[in-house]
Amino acid sequence: MGQSNNEIVNPNSADPVVQEDRTLLGDDMPTYAGLNKFLKANLRFPKAAQAAKVKGTVFVGFVVLKDGSIVKPKLLKKKIGYGCDEEALRLVKAMPKWKPGKKDGKPADIEVGIPIRFFYLEKE
Repeated sequence: MGQSNNEIVNPNSADPVVQEDRTLLGDDMPTYAGLNKFLKANLRFPKAAQAAKVKGTVFVGFVVLKDGSIVKPKLLKKKIGYGCDEEALRLVKAMPKWKPGKKDGKPADIEVGIPIRFFYLEKE
């Protein structure tokens, strides 16, 4: 089955930017300690991707609200297809609440992104 890790990727610049009342870079970024475990337990490797032996990484961006809820998931960078992009979005939409981030010491809506890795393992 597919695997992924819990790296947090900020696709934005190092400078804080506010866009639509969302901070793209906070003082304390949102976290989810069980992310890797959640992804491994819930990832469903698409049959089309298995048949085509697809491998690659889908980058998904989303906003972690002040209460830890996940909203506005979207694909970042290029897509890999074969159902992997849709599966990555499904996983993000299914995530439980995160520990929210802070900006200037106050809870803030912060945009983050994660890589979700797909690779095919041959059965021996």
